[in-house]
Amino acid sequence: MFAKLDEGGKTNKKSSLIVVAEGSKIGTAMELAHKFSERNNYFDIKVTILGHLQRGGSPSYFDRVLASRMGVAAVEGLINGERDVMVGIRNNQMVYNPFSMIINHRHEIDNELLRISKILSI
Repeated sequence: MFAKLDEGGKTNKKSSLIVVAEGSKIGTAMELAHKFSERNNYFDIKVTILGHLQRGGSPSYFDRVLASRMGVAAVEGLINGERDVMVGIRNNQMVYNPFSMIINHRHEIDNELLRISKILSI
C-alpha cells in the first residue's frame, strides 16, 4: 500500500483514498496515516472515521424511510417469534439474517466494484 501511495506521489497524483476496515490487522486508519506521514510528506493526510460521519449528518429521505421499514420489521419479527436475527434489506425487501450466518459467512468481493475502484484510483 505504501509503495502504491509513493508511486502516486511521484506522478503528481493529487489525491488517494484508502479504506480501512474496522479491526484491520495492519492497523487503524489513524495508525496507518501516522506511519505514512512519517515516510512521506507529499500528501496532506486526512482521516475520516465513517461511524463518526454517519452519526453526525442529517438523515436523508431514504435514511428515514429505511429506518422506519427496518424498525417495523424488527417489531413484527419479535411478535412473530424471530430470535437471534438481524433485520436487513435484500432486493428491496426486509429480511431476517441469523447472527450465526452474519458472523460465520464470508462475503465474496464484488469484482465489478473492485474494477470500478481501480478505474477511479488511476
